[in-house]
Amino acid sequence: MNREKSGFRTLKKKILELLNNNDLEKSIVKILELPARQVVNPLFSFLYNADELLKWKAVIAMGAVVSDLADHNMESARIVMRRLLWNLNDESGGIGWGSPEAMGEIMKSQHPTSRGLAAWATGALGDKSAMPALKCLSKDNTMIRIFLERHLVD
Repeated sequence: MNREKSGFRTLKKKILELLNNNDLEKSIVKILELPARQVVNPLFSFLYNADELLKWKAVIAMGAVVSDLADHNMESARIVMRRLLWNLNDESGGIGWGSPEAMGEIMKSQHPTSRGLAAWATGALGDKSAMPALKCLSKDNTMIRIFLERHLVD
């Protein structure tokens, strides 16, 4: 076995142990200490995992890693996003499991327009589980501008 595969397997095992830890926040801090460009590949593999809890933990970790990567190397973060998009494409031969969730986790930001559009879309879905988060945003008086029914609306 060559060194590169051995290193990948070791890293993948370490990340799996961290994701299986009960304290996900501490695990994410430890994952963020690892080289982001190396961590992305093992996280991709966990997006396809049959264990739904592990998949969601990988989604959250992918969001943290790629968001952090974007702060330091935007082009590398774009490459990860393109890879996630490619996984959704029929031509990729993949199924794309976990890709939309990971893209969403990477993109939820503190930018007012992103926050507002996410709240608007979530509200339109009528998902009652989102109500606590939407109630928190109801106190946010930040104005945003959207294009609605062929008009700009504040």
